[in-house]
Amino acid sequence: MMLVALIMGLLFVSCESSNETKTTNKLAITSPSEVQLGKYGETITITYTGTNDELAEVTINSDWLRASQHEVGTLTVNVADNESEGSRMAAITLSHNGTTASVVISQSNEATLPIITSLSGQEMELKRAGTIAIIEYQLENTNPVDYVYAKTDAEWIYSIDTKTEGCVKLGVSTNTTKALRESVITVGYGAASFNITLKQLGDGDSAFTATVMSGEYYGDSYTPGIGNYFFTLSDRGFDAEGKGMPSATYYRIDAYGDVYTGYDSFVPIANGTYTFDPENTYAKGTFTAEYSGFWVTNKDGKRNEDITTFESGTMVVENGKITLDVVIGGEAHHVEYVGSTSIADAQGSVTILSTLDGDLEADLSNHTMIYECYGDYYEFGYTNWMFKIVPNGNSGDGFQFDFITGYTTPEEGFIGEYIASDFLATNSFIPGWTDGYAMLCSWYFNAEQTEVAPFRGGKMSIKDNGDGTVTIDIDVTDDLRNRITGTWTGVPQANKN
Repeated sequence: MMLVALIMGLLFVSCESSNETKTTNKLAITSPSEVQLGKYGETITITYTGTNDELAEVTINSDWLRASQHEVGTLTVNVADNESEGSRMAAITLSHNGTTASVVISQSNEATLPIITSLSGQEMELKRAGTIAIIEYQLENTNPVDYVYAKTDAEWIYSIDTKTEGCVKLGVSTNTTKALRESVITVGYGAASFNITLKQLGDGDSAFTATVMSGEYYGDSYTPGIGNYFFTLSDRGFDAEGKGMPSATYYRIDAYGDVYTGYDSFVPIANGTYTFDPENTYAKGTFTAEYSGFWVTNKDGKRNEDITTFESGTMVVENGKITLDVVIGGEAHHVEYVGSTSIADAQGSVTILSTLDGDLEADLSNHTMIYECYGDYYEFGYTNWMFKIVPNGNSGDGFQFDFITGYTTPEEGFIGEYIASDFLATNSFIPGWTDGYAMLCSWYFNAEQTEVAPFRGGKMSIKDNGDGTVTIDIDVTDDLRNRITGTWTGVPQANKN
């Protein structure tokens, strides 16, 4: 019995001793134990295990290394720039319960060469519509001094955005040249760089995403019982003065739909399907040829060409979405816009100035044309002229036009074709308005001043006949949509006043 008791006692002691034994982990570095750095300082992270949820003790033997944050298992160290004349080395030692582990930091006094590699290949091909081209890249060996840059000589690339890590975004304007165009884009970081060729088609169908929509609602002031929605779809919109932005694409729509019956300062464009109206009937569910059109600006925000009219098309307006499909120059243009479809209520600003009660064909058979050059009056970069066609007697029809040529000097003259434009543009005439006292810019009037009409749309051309005479053809509309036409041929006379 005593032997059994002794054995049981030994077994009990043995088990009790086993329960009191505690396993001790060994400190180990789990991140690289050797780190090589270039000249510029940066932050490194050291990770470790084996401290049983306790902080390891840290020893740093150099003043160019500084522990900035320490949590169990993770140590963050800031490394200063190496301004010395050679390379340097230091150690960071971690210790816990008698075990130690070290990380050796080597830093040269020369910058580590960065590496930047294209992930978009060596060539990108774009459709002709204006768009945002994205070049993706991979970047290695960054430093706090260098930065990502991109450059090109192409004027049709209007913006370069390098703010997003891993990609460069290029604003590309619509190609209206009818020819393929290309440019080499250089993307770099410090001394490292790569080239990629950007090619853009100049013809074919166009799919364009508009990001900006703005315009005005004129109510039924011009078209009783039918609401007039006048707006533009674009990728860049207009500046604070209403001028076109550089290298921007514009689709302008003069649409007619249901009259808005609310009283809001911004009016939603009436939902529905609209059809292109080449006859300019201003019928509900249409958009006109007269005031609708397409153009692209150059790097200075100016049109290089006249507004191009549509040949056919439809537009669908839904809540928050506009889809426009038109044909321009025999090519299909598909335009999509998603966003607010509300435009400013301009009904209160509508003032009808025309006194005409219908279309008018002017008799200009016994008239004189008097012209005057105002140089770059509007500070637009192109020559501004005015002319009047006035009757030689005390009665008859008269015209005046305030127009901007595509020329930069008065010596180049004013021969050309011009269209109405509600913003400054080459080869355009400025619509008529009044300051309450005088008829300014472009108007029709009779000698008795009993009939007047400001021009709002249409075209005017001046042709050199080669014998000292010119022929002026006029086909315009006023603010009541009346059509006013006339032709004059004769010797132009300079204003002598």
